[in-house]
Amino acid sequence: FTSDGLAVCSVGPLSVSLTAKQKTDTGSASVLAADAGGTVITFNQSFLSVVSINVTINGTAARTVVYDFAGGANPTSFKVLVFDMSGTRQNASVSWTARGY
Repeated sequence: FTSDGLAVCSVGPLSVSLTAKQKTDTGSASVLAADAGGTVITFNQSFLSVVSINVTINGTAARTVVYDFAGGANPTSFKVLVFDMSGTRQNASVSWTARGY
């Protein structure tokens, strides 16, 4: 470099590679119809980001399960609601799996 303030520096092509191992967290919960906004399920391990959540109702009755997940960085929980075929909230036992980084 020179001291006249007119020096130019050039940097060649730069390549950055990041690797993160995918995590899987599983659990079960009792979902209650009386829980306002859904039953909160807390992850068993920490995530930087969650890419998928699957919730399965345990049992044979015809019901629909819905989860509510806000996403964002460092999530800690999600909510689950269970409905019967007429749309009425139900109590249920569920199993869940979350995947992320």
